Amino acid sequence: MRIVGIGYKKGSGKDQFASFMHTFIRCTAPGFCIKRMSFADKLKDIAQQLYGWTGLKPGIYYEAHRDEKEVSLPLIGKSPRQLWIEVGNNLRNVYPETWINFALRGAVADIIIITDVRFKNEAKAIHNQGGMLVKIDRPGIPQGTDPAEVELDSYNTWDLVVDNNRDLVYLNSMAESLSRKLINDIKAVNS
Repeated sequence: MRIVGIGYKKGSGKDQFASFMHTFIRCTAPGFCIKRMSFADKLKDIAQQLYGWTGLKPGIYYEAHRDEKEVSLPLIGKSPRQLWIEVGNNLRNVYPETWINFALRGAVADIIIITDVRFKNEAKAIHNQGGMLVKIDRPGIPQGTDPAEVELDSYNTWDLVVDNNRDLVYLNSMAESLSRKLINDIKAVNS
């Protein structure tokens, strides 16, 4: 099993890069089991169960309606993103490895792509399992101040840094290059 963790700023292109990887691997190595996930998947499920009454929709909804992540839910005066950050950080205060252990416990696949590496302990957990970390760097995006947006600012142990300062064709070529390497590495180990 190979884990690829993608980090870390909102709006940098993490999900698009993961989508390109996922599609390439599915088409190129159809026998491979590939799983795409985020540390925040369960967080968004829990938040929706607790705060659905406020109009908070399931996390998947916001992937197609990205702007709505920032729109305040009138009943509580917080946006979905603010709500997820507060719930996520408070549960990290209970136990810092909460989201890591939930996401990786029992995860089985040839390749696991994690789309939201934002904290040092998440990066460390991926490296400890022999995984690799990819930083998507996109100049000009607004800089957040939340711990999830800044904790990895000084982190320098990325295995690959992708400068997302060109078009989607370039981003796709970078994702394909990494995917091809992973496929070849796994085939070499299994032969």
